[in-house]
Amino acid sequence: MRNDEVSRRDQHPLHFDPWLTASGPALLNACAELFASIPTPEITPGRKPRADAMERRRVCLRSLVANLVVFILVPGSHPALVVPLRVEKRSRYDCPGYHAAVLSCMLKSLQAAGMVSVTPGAARQGRTCVAPTKRFHELLQGHSVTLDDIRLDGGETILLRSKESEDGTTALLEYQDSRTTIAMRRDLEVINRTINSADIRHAGKPIGPTHLVRMFQGDFQHHGRLYRGVWQSLPKRDRHLLSINGEAVADLDFSAMFLQLAYLKQGVEMPSGDPYAIPCLAGCRGAVKKLISSLLARKGAALRLPPGLKEELPEGWTMKRFEQAARSKHPAIAGLFGKGLSLRFMLIESRIMVAVLLGLAARGITGLPMHDGLMVAASHKKTAIEVMQQASFDVVGKALPISEKTIG
Repeated sequence: MRNDEVSRRDQHPLHFDPWLTASGPALLNACAELFASIPTPEITPGRKPRADAMERRRVCLRSLVANLVVFILVPGSHPALVVPLRVEKRSRYDCPGYHAAVLSCMLKSLQAAGMVSVTPGAARQGRTCVAPTKRFHELLQGHSVTLDDIRLDGGETILLRSKESEDGTTALLEYQDSRTTIAMRRDLEVINRTINSADIRHAGKPIGPTHLVRMFQGDFQHHGRLYRGVWQSLPKRDRHLLSINGEAVADLDFSAMFLQLAYLKQGVEMPSGDPYAIPCLAGCRGAVKKLISSLLARKGAALRLPPGLKEELPEGWTMKRFEQAARSKHPAIAGLFGKGLSLRFMLIESRIMVAVLLGLAARGITGLPMHDGLMVAASHKKTAIEVMQQASFDVVGKALPISEKTIG
């Protein structure tokens, strides 16, 4: 893989998960073969390597190899595996067996053995891009490795990130557990256990272990959406390849969720009809949806169109012109534009989705959450719709409308 391929902005790398490890005999044998072929670090002549140091190297190798297996076998397209090698103070998010310095050493050894290509991260960031080589692929094939040979050993499910800095970056924050965070973590345990107990496949192949997390931003009153489901990164055109316990899936979502929440906040019923149908923008529904979301998300005046949307609109349309059209279409909520409400709406949306997933789990049904919707086995569609309506009523006092998306 060329370096320019790794750095392209339109590609999304897979992030290293230190909680992933080798567990099945096929992958353990492959790791043992790799470990035996890698020279040990130089030590004082005549002394044997310390047993604990050797075990740390084995732990890091198994985790690194397990992540590369996910990179290769799990559905989705990623240009590289991003591995954080910066040594930082340990936190609640860290895996006990993770050692950045040891992992860096193992990466260099695998690179020297021709098993991976490595692109160093930017200075002071320590985020290195790794991609398996043909030789690594051949090693897995030679041992008949499958996703059944890896497991997730745990990991924090309630994540708190800082607010975005000027350059758009965030960092994980430490926090003290409360009754709320403990309860949220318990809910995620139920949801993850339900998903991992089901036979979920893409194009007939297992998707591997799932570890959903809730991501909050700044505090526990903003964001909270669920992430890290393999299905979430699949293109819409590939969702028809998903199956749950041998059944095709139904794709359900809450219609115009953010607009519904905006109207509820104003205490007004949303008008009937397509909320994204704006005069002179027929055929631009996708762009209209993104732009209205942008108006609800941004703080302050809308000065320019978000990147990439100008090409989706007819010539002559500016952000100012669109905002005027949106205000005419939705006068009851126009006062909410520019108030930065999206993270608040995401919190409400995520509370509804967690309630839906728990309600389905109580009925023995597996749901695969997106953000404003989910997928279930087709035979459970009717029950899922009922649970979604009840959950939205319980959270916001209204049964929100639900639609089924066409799959494929």
